[in-house]
This record gives sequence, structure tokens and C-alpha cells, in this order.
Amino acid sequence: MLKHSVKEVVLKSGARGLLIDVPDASVVCAQISFRAGDQYVKDPKKLETAHIMEHMSLGANKKFPSSKKFTAEIQKNGAYTNASTAPVDMTYTMECADFEWERVLELLCLGISQPLFLDEEFKAEYGNVREEMLYRGNNHDWHLSLEMEKRFGVDIETFQERLKLMPNVTVEDIRQHYQETHFSQNMRFIIAGRMKGRIRKISKLLNDMSLPKNKAGMRFEIPKTTLKMPDEPIFIENSTVPNAYFYIISYLAEKISRDEALAMGTLGAILTDTWGSRIFGTAREKGLVYYLNSGIDREEDYAAWWFGSQVSEKQLNQLLKLIISEINRVKNGVLSQKDLESAKMYMIGSHQRSAQTVGAIVNGYSGRYFREDLINDYFTHFPNRVEKITKNDVIAIARKMLQDKIWGVGFLGTISKEARTKAHMQVSALWPN
Repeated sequence: MLKHSVKEVVLKSGARGLLIDVPDASVVCAQISFRAGDQYVKDPKKLETAHIMEHMSLGANKKFPSSKKFTAEIQKNGAYTNASTAPVDMTYTMECADFEWERVLELLCLGISQPLFLDEEFKAEYGNVREEMLYRGNNHDWHLSLEMEKRFGVDIETFQERLKLMPNVTVEDIRQHYQETHFSQNMRFIIAGRMKGRIRKISKLLNDMSLPKNKAGMRFEIPKTTLKMPDEPIFIENSTVPNAYFYIISYLAEKISRDEALAMGTLGAILTDTWGSRIFGTAREKGLVYYLNSGIDREEDYAAWWFGSQVSEKQLNQLLKLIISEINRVKNGVLSQKDLESAKMYMIGSHQRSAQTVGAIVNGYSGRYFREDLINDYFTHFPNRVEKITKNDVIAIARKMLQDKIWGVGFLGTISKEARTKAHMQVSALWPN
């Protein structure tokens, strides 16, 4: 793990962030984030506004007449820049050699704070985003998971639906969204690398960004989610898929704590994360499935526990029996100390591998800081937190994640109605009346 220390700075402009000193670093990494994602687009019929804006964001600006010339200048010595859009955040990323950190950071700040959003670049990026939506829409796993989230009340659309909404967006929508979202108080940043003698200069660069003003001067709140049960089981027919993608999902209509999320991560290691796990490992031994993923999504006002894979219809029944049996086993309080300790060692070992680069350190802090303005102790105290997890912690959070009875099964591909109905009945055993 790379040795590092963290300092929070609050700028006069109202922006705030973390400066992470990594004394042995040969690169500098940065993320600058605004709450400017899809959920802050005012007109839902123009949902792709934020995404198209992200594509245009490091384009032509007041010093460079085109995206091509600006990008060439940033990247001429091997620097990397990118941007991404999510439901909540729009984040700008850069990584460069230590010797040119100041030059590249200045250019990144220029691109973020002084974009032109030219008509010709809008037309080009509109085409690029359209191609991206077509590409992403071909991912069947993604299609099913997004459709399921939407049916449960999460504010999200599939790529197929987003593609249909694209013609509603104009370049003026892009300019307006930028003006409404890219103000200093709505900005958070994390920069990591050698910080000795640089903190004042970095702070000045960020503080002096010529961003739009906002009358309220307050960071946007994260919109609330109202969960609901779908009216019927979810099925997306696709005759080109010879088997079926499937998801099982259970929602909890409240935020879970960090310790509860860690206990769920431990349960994931026990059930699915390794070749020796109780569900995935056993399923592979029996020849039931090629892969099986699971996870916990921790949001501001809800949490989701899910399992997903691809399976042929003839294997589905046996795979679901195994999944349900193992979940019920934990739910009923059956969990061996050996399984728990093995899972904890797996998590600690994975943690040790996760902080080997400057970029990984930035990612380790960005999640909680951008969402909650909290400095994560992930790298310094994670092993101790894992060691404290008990069997009762794991059993309690498993039961809690099932308590609200907001659940469902979804399929995409080729699978009979009879098999889908039987699967729904099988999974419903996790929520007896």
C-alpha cells in the first residue's frame, strides 16, 4: 500500500476537497466533481443533456478553438484526461507525470471553467453519444439491470430509452445545464501526488476557476428515491439470446451504515465472491453456471442486495435452489466461524492489493467524500473494521435486507413462461407470509 496522508481544504470560493500527499508518487491524479448528473436535468424528456455536456466539456474553450487542439495540448506528454456522468455526479479526471502536474492541472481547470460549447462540437458529440448508446444498449446484462431498477422506482432509464430521448436535446440545453450546475459550492475535488510545497499553488488554481455564480450558493441535495414493487415479474424477450440473463434483487427502504455495508461485503465473500464460496463455488462444482455476481448498493435513502448471472433454462431450477438454500441458511442463523474468518481474510487481502497506485487511492476516497463530504478511513482502518465483524453482524444485516419485502426476479433472453413463473415462486420462499 502506498504511504499517504490526507488534508481537507475549503476554498474561499466555496469549493472543498482533499489533497492527498503521496511522497513516493511519480504521477499526480485528480478528480473534480459536480452534482450535475442526469438527476439534475430539469426536463426528463431531455435526459441526455448531462451526458452530451460531459462529452463536450473538455472541448473548445476561450484559449483553444477546438476540442482536438485542446486535447492534443493536454496529452502531448502522455497525460490522461476523461470525464464521466452518473445519475448524481459529473466527474472530470486527469493523471499526468509528476514533472508536468502544474501545466496539466491548469489546463484541466481551464477546460472545466471556460468551455464554449460550440454548435459544431455539439453535432459531433451528439453523434458520438448516439453511437455510445447503441453500443451500451447491446449489453444485455446492463439492459436488464437498468430495467429492473426503473421498475422498482429508481430514477433511471435504459440505454434504449435514452437513445429515443436524444433528439429533444439542443446545444442551448447544454449551455443552460452547465450554468445551473457548475458553480463553486457544488464542486468537490481530490488531488493526489507529491504535495510538499504545492498545496498553496493547487488551492489557488482551483479557487480562481471562473465558474458560473449561483444565487443560492448551496451544494445541490441528492434527490430522494421512493421504492415500489413492480406490478408483475420482469421479462425482456430477446430471441437472439439462447439462454437467459437473470437478476434477483431485494431492496431496503433506508440507508444502511458503513459497518452494515461491510458486513454485507463479508457475506458476499462467503456466498459468491470466490471459487470456494458457498453459492458460486458449489454451482461451479455442479456445472450449473459459468459466473455468478452479487453485490450491495448503498444509496442515500435505500440499499439493494442483488444476484445476477446467465443460465440455461434446464439449469435454472437447481441454481435457484442453491441460492435460496444458502440465503435461508444465513437468514436462519447458520454461519460457521470458519466461513466467516475465511471471508474476512479474503477481504483484507483484497484490500491490501487495492491501494497500489495513486489513482486507486483517489478512487478509495472519492466515493464517500463526493457523496457525503466525509473522509474515508478505508486505507488506514479497514483491516481493523473487518476484524471486528461478527457472525451476528452478518446474520443481522442479511435479515434486515429482506425485511421490507420489496423484491423481484427479472429475465432477459429466451426462457419459457412456465420456467419464469416457477422461478418467481421459488424465490418468493425468501419472503414467507
